[in-house]
Amino acid sequence: MPEKDKLRKAIQFLKANPEETPATAARVYCIRNKDIVRKAWQRERKKMGAVNGQWGDIICD
Repeated sequence: MPEKDKLRKAIQFLKANPEETPATAARVYCIRNKDIVRKAWQRERKKMGAVNGQWGDIICD
C-alpha cells in the first residue's frame, strides 16, 4: 500500500478512536516514522477546530 494511503487510513483510525495515539496508528498501518502521523494528526485536528491543549491554555475561574 502506498505511504499516502497508509497515512490517510491512520488519520481515519485516529478519528474513529480518539483515545489512541498517533504512535499506535503508525504501528497499526506500518508507518516507520511516527512523527509523520503525529504532525498529520495535528494538522487534521487544527482543521477540525480542536483546541491544542498546551499548558498555557488552562483557564481558571
